[in-house]
Amino acid sequence: MGIGGTRRMDDTARRTRTPVPTTPATTPATNVDLRSLDLAPVFAWLEDPEGHCTWVNRAWLDFSGRTLDEESGQGWTERIHPDDFDRTMGLHREKHCRREAYENRYRLRRGDGEYRSIVDRGWPRYAEDGTHLGYIGFAADVTDYELVVAERDAAAQVQELVIAALNAASRGVVITRPDGAIVWVNDAFTRNTGYTAGEVIGKNPRILKSGQQDESFYRQLWETVCRGDVWSGDLVNARKDGSHYREAMSITPVRNGGGELTYFVAVKEDVSEQQRLREQLIHAQRMESMGALAAGVAHDFNNILGAVIGYAEMAALELEPGSAARRDLDELLAAAGRGAALTRQLLAFARKQPVAPREADANELVAGVLSMLRRLCGQSVRVVYEPASLPLPVRIDPGQFEQVVMNLVVNARDAMPTGGRVTISLHRLESASDCQGPRVAVEVADSGSGIPAHVGDRIFEPFFTTKAPGRGTGLGLATSASIVAQAGGHLGYESRPGEGTTFTIELPLAAGEATCGAPARQCPGAAAAHLPAVILVVENDHDLRALDERTLSAAGYTVLSAENPIRALEHAADHPEIDAVVLDAHLPVMTGQVLCDVLGRVIGPRPVLMTSAFADEPLCDDAIASGAGRFLQKPFTPAQLLAEVGALLATRR
Repeated sequence: MGIGGTRRMDDTARRTRTPVPTTPATTPATNVDLRSLDLAPVFAWLEDPEGHCTWVNRAWLDFSGRTLDEESGQGWTERIHPDDFDRTMGLHREKHCRREAYENRYRLRRGDGEYRSIVDRGWPRYAEDGTHLGYIGFAADVTDYELVVAERDAAAQVQELVIAALNAASRGVVITRPDGAIVWVNDAFTRNTGYTAGEVIGKNPRILKSGQQDESFYRQLWETVCRGDVWSGDLVNARKDGSHYREAMSITPVRNGGGELTYFVAVKEDVSEQQRLREQLIHAQRMESMGALAAGVAHDFNNILGAVIGYAEMAALELEPGSAARRDLDELLAAAGRGAALTRQLLAFARKQPVAPREADANELVAGVLSMLRRLCGQSVRVVYEPASLPLPVRIDPGQFEQVVMNLVVNARDAMPTGGRVTISLHRLESASDCQGPRVAVEVADSGSGIPAHVGDRIFEPFFTTKAPGRGTGLGLATSASIVAQAGGHLGYESRPGEGTTFTIELPLAAGEATCGAPARQCPGAAAAHLPAVILVVENDHDLRALDERTLSAAGYTVLSAENPIRALEHAADHPEIDAVVLDAHLPVMTGQVLCDVLGRVIGPRPVLMTSAFADEPLCDDAIASGAGRFLQKPFTPAQLLAEVGALLATRR
C-alpha cells in the first residue's frame, strides 16, 4: 500500500500525534461506504492520487496497534520488513504510475512486534468524469496458512477468508451485476428470506417484492445506485413463504479500474422486531393520551351534568306529580343519568373511576345479571349460560365486572341483527407458568358475522367502532379491556368471519378469605339541622357555582361565592367567620388541595367538602380521617349537597 520514499517517524513524534476517528463520513467522491468497510474483518485502506494513505479500517488499526494518524501518509511503511521494503515500494511505485491494479505479498510488523505475512491487493479509483481519485485496497494476514497454501493459491485463500467473514455476518449480503442479476448471497440472506443460494443466483432481487412500495420507490433507488451513489433506506420485502418483513438496506456501487460499474453490494438487516416494538410504544403513548383526554372530557361533562340535574330537580319540586311538565323533566333527568353513565365509562377507561374490589364467585356474578342480559338481547337472540361445576373466586369490583360482561353481550347482540345465540361459559384454566397461577376464564361467544381482519388490531382503541353513526360510542371494548387489566387479567378474542366471535375474560383465581375493598371516602349520614352558618363556595364553572349558591341559600345558609382561588382568599380575609368551605378540586391558579392548605393558614382550620368528577382525589387525607373533611363526586343533586354540608357542619358542634 502506498508509494513514495522511506520516511521514518521517531517515537517522540508518534506519541504526540492526536488520534483521528477511525470511520470518516462517506463522501460522494469516493462512492465507498466507509462505515461498512470499517466493520469488515479483513484490512481495508484508501490512498490519495499521490499515494499517501488517507484511511484504514478498524481491523488494520487493531493489527498495527497504532492510530490512524500514525498510519496516514507514509507512516505505515516503517513497519514493512527491511528485506521486503525495496521490492514492495518498487512494485507499488510502478503500479501507481501506470494506474494499474496490483497484488503484493510482504511481511508487516504487528503491534506486538511480530512480522506477519500480508497479501495486499489494490485497485485504482475514478470519479464519474474519469478523474483519478487514488486507490482502494484490501489485505489479509495469511501467515497461518503459508505452510499449507501454495504461493499461487494465496489470492484464492484471501477470497475464501472474505467469503467466510461475510457468511458469518448477521446481516444479509447480496451482490448483483449492473443489470440486477444476483451473483452471490451470504448465509444470513438465506436465513432471512427462506430462499437458498441456488434459487436466487441469476435472478433479480425483485423476487422479494412485497407490493408495499410503489414503482416510484424502486425507480428512485435504481437511479441513485446507477449514478454511483450509495442508497440507504427501509422497505418491506416478502420471504419465500409469502410472509412480509421490514428490513434496513444499504446498496453500494463498485467500479472497476476503468471507472465502469461492475457490481452492486447490498447489506440488509431484518428490523421487523424493532418496528413492532416501536409501534407498541407509539400505541401505548396514544392510549395514554386518550386516557388523559377522556379524563378531561369527563370532568367538564360532569360539571355540565351537575347543573342540568340540579336545576331539573329544583324545577321538578315546583310541579305537580304526574303533570306533563313533570314527566318531561323526568325524561330530562333520565337522559342526564345516561350521560353520567357515559362519563363513568370514560373515567373507567382513564382509570379515574374508584373501584371496590372484593372476592366473589364469578358464577354468581354472571348469574346475577343474567335476567337483565336476556332482556337486553330480546326475543331474537338466545342467551345460554354455562356455569362452572365448582366456585370460581375472583377479586374484582362487582359493578365493573358486570359492566364488562354487559358490554360483551351487547356487542354480540349487535353482531346478530337477524337473531342468533350468545353463550356465556365459565371454567378454570391451569397456567403452564407457575408464576402466573390458575386463572378463571369467562367466555362470551356469539354466532354473528365475526370481526373483519383489517379492523382486528383496532377494536380495543377508544372511540373506534364499526357500528353505524349513533349506534355506539366506541368505548365499550376499550373500557372493558381497561377494567380487566386493572384487575390483573386480560381480555382477548378469536373471530372467524361469517362464523362468530368469542371474547375471553381471564382473571386470576382468588385465594384466601373474602375481603372487601377500601372503604369509600364519603360516609353516610343524615344532614344536620340547618344552623346559621357561613359557607364559602369555590367553583370555577359558572352554572354549577350558581346552582350551589342557590341551593345553600334556599336552605338558610349565608353563601360567599368565588370563581377562583384569588377571590376565595379575598373572601377569607374579609370574613373570618366562615364556618365551612365547599370547593372544586380542579381550580385555576392552584389546586383545591393547595387552596385548602392556604385557607387554613388565613382563617384557621375549617371543615371542607371537596367536589370532583374523579372519586379518587387526594383531598387532605388526614383531615378526612379525622372527620374534618368530606368528599362528593360530581354530578350530584341539590339534596346530596345539602346532606353533605349538614354532615360537615356537624363536625364543628
